[in-house]
Amino acid sequence: MALAISRFVTDIPIPSYLWVDCAMLYQASSDLAGEVSNVTGFAMTRMDEAAARLDKALKRLEGSLDSLMERAGDPGALQRERLALLLDRDRLSEELDASVAREAALQGLADEASEALGSAIEEVRAALSRED
Repeated sequence: MALAISRFVTDIPIPSYLWVDCAMLYQASSDLAGEVSNVTGFAMTRMDEAAARLDKALKRLEGSLDSLMERAGDPGALQRERLALLLDRDRLSEELDASVAREAALQGLADEASEALGSAIEEVRAALSRED
């Protein structure tokens, strides 16, 4: 039974409490199988108890699987969302690289303009001091 379940949810990490449910299910089914050979009044009671434990384990397992599937969502949708995020990250990385290159070019132009203004200011000061 656990093998069939693990094939059903291959890409989803299975929490430990789910494996506990599988173990309970296996134990309950083993108990039930052991009781089938002794069909007496007492054995029937034990078989009913084993069947009740099996039913309880199945319900817990179903609930755990439902909860797991709700949290995991549609694997195809998750894969598509992951791919979209990776593409977006690549695009943003390229835009950041282009912005950094533009910033470096603008900084170079600003440095040139600053030097030119500094030279112009010095020339104006020199001209003003000659007039005095």
